[in-house]
Parts: sequence; C-alpha cells; structure tokens
Amino acid sequence: MSRRWKLALLLTGAFITFMMAETIVLSQELKAPTFSPKDRELIETYYNHLIGALAPGSLDRSPFPLGVEKALVAGSHVPMQLEKDLEPLPAKLESQLTPVTSAYGRYKVGRHVVLMRKADLAIADILKNVAVKETR
Repeated sequence: MSRRWKLALLLTGAFITFMMAETIVLSQELKAPTFSPKDRELIETYYNHLIGALAPGSLDRSPFPLGVEKALVAGSHVPMQLEKDLEPLPAKLESQLTPVTSAYGRYKVGRHVVLMRKADLAIADILKNVAVKETR
C-alpha cells in the first residue's frame, strides 16, 4: 500500500472515532435527567422527618383522582389541572440534591416529587407518595 493510502485510512479512522465520540457526548446531553439513588434517599429522608414533626390531622393522605394518578408518569406531561399546584422543593433540600441543568426543575405536586422540563412540563422522573400534602 502506498503512503497516500495509509495516510487516507489513518485520517478516515481518526475522523470516524471523533464522530462516534461526539455522538456519544451529544446523546448523553440530550438524555433526560433522573433522580439518582442518593437523591431518592435524601428526598424520602427529608419528607419522613417532616411527617414526624407534623400533627397527624394536618396531613392529607388522599390521592389524586385515578385518571390524574395514571397521567403522572415519566415521559408524560403534568396535567393542566395540576400546574397551579406545582411547588418548588424547599431550598434546604434542593441544595443537597444533584444539580440539574436550568432547563429542568424539581417540584412537589400533591404527595409526589417530579423532575420535569420547565419549558413544556414534561416529566423526566417521578417519586410517588414521598412528599407531604398538608390539609388546607
């Protein structure tokens, strides 16, 4: 094989390797974040401690209607009737969790904690029945 062919093959291989690495990086950036095991533990611990400090009569343990509960899954969107109920997680808890990009946020809705894209309220991950829902 001539030197030109060897050089062309070497450059082609390097280019293909570079493009594969770039594709992997881009796919990881586009992948929606999820709650890490540590995040799950911190959230559950925080709300279990909070439940212990509240009077039993002040907790609302009733679930959302069945249709709403079924709609609250990763990959779907927060139902329109719950948009007004979204509450950001307490700053004390949020500061302990793994940082997420500014496009995503963690919110409490009823007794659930959702990780969602802020632009269109798409749910990336959800922790069901971990938060405190107080009676009003």
